[in-house]
Amino acid sequence: MYSKQKDGRLIMGNYYGYEKIFKDNIPMLYIIEELKPVIKLIFKLYVEDGMGFQRISQELNTKFNYPTPSKYYREKHLERGRIYKHKIQEKWTKDMVSNILKNEIYTGTLITHKKRTVNIRGKAVKLPKEEQFIFENHHEAIISKEIFNLAQEIRTKKSKQNTSGANTKREYYFSGMCVCDNCGSGMSGIMIKRKMNEKGYDCSRYRQFGTKTCHCHEVKEKDILVHLKEFLKFTKKQYLEEIQNIKVEIKEDKTENNKYKLQNKLNILNEEYKMLVNQKVKELAATNNQMSREIIENTYKELEKEKMQSISFLQALLEKDENKNLKEKVNKLKISIEYFDDVINSNFTILSLFI
Repeated sequence: MYSKQKDGRLIMGNYYGYEKIFKDNIPMLYIIEELKPVIKLIFKLYVEDGMGFQRISQELNTKFNYPTPSKYYREKHLERGRIYKHKIQEKWTKDMVSNILKNEIYTGTLITHKKRTVNIRGKAVKLPKEEQFIFENHHEAIISKEIFNLAQEIRTKKSKQNTSGANTKREYYFSGMCVCDNCGSGMSGIMIKRKMNEKGYDCSRYRQFGTKTCHCHEVKEKDILVHLKEFLKFTKKQYLEEIQNIKVEIKEDKTENNKYKLQNKLNILNEEYKMLVNQKVKELAATNNQMSREIIENTYKELEKEKMQSISFLQALLEKDENKNLKEKVNKLKISIEYFDDVINSNFTILSLFI
């Protein structure tokens, strides 16, 4: 085993996004084209859009239809008539995302001899890098080394932020929501270091590739919150005006389209329809001429059709409670306004409950 690891001829386990194919008894890795996009997407959401592991897993579960690693392997086992004995996870989790983001296999690099078992049935011990065997350009890469290295830098920074001192975990409230106005890339959460550290956002593309692709667009999180509150105040004003207009509409509806007036009109139309049918019967009974009977039938057919359309319209109007729909709309607007007030009057501590 050691000699195979040293020669790069031992590939243990499965790598999501790659298929292991043996050539001359040597395992080789080939990209699975249908899974290639999800690997690229995970790195993009993490590096360019500034999303965390949990947020990325939520995006994959709600907006995309890529199979989880265990689900994909089960399907392949079934195709080959084999039983997949491992636990199946139908939904993406943050651990799946994390494992993909930290695996250098996606850069075309194979690393063997990562761990060593001390004794039989003993615990596997992680080996230092100098004892591992690294094979560059071992197979076709899905992610560039630049993107991968940047992802590891972000992981390291976040890890330090979460472990240095008590309660240092930082939540970027607008993560995944901000876009660079200059290049259209996502804005990553950062710590802006001036006189004092403040949470903020900057263009991910600029932070990744420098001024060749974009420029520094740092913005403080508290400034975004100020603008958000002003926007909500404006929107609240618009909603209040809409509620007032709806109330006026309801009032006018009660006076102009009174239910009793509509019912009275419907009763009159029903009587007119009956009279129309009776008149047709009388005229048909008064003649034996076939041509005359056809003319009478055709004439009354159009008159009856027009009358029935009017009756159907009034019946539908009576059945449909317009006021009820308008009142429901008012209630929804009022609930939205309550949320607006909560955010407008909130501070950073409770803001995460609303965003």
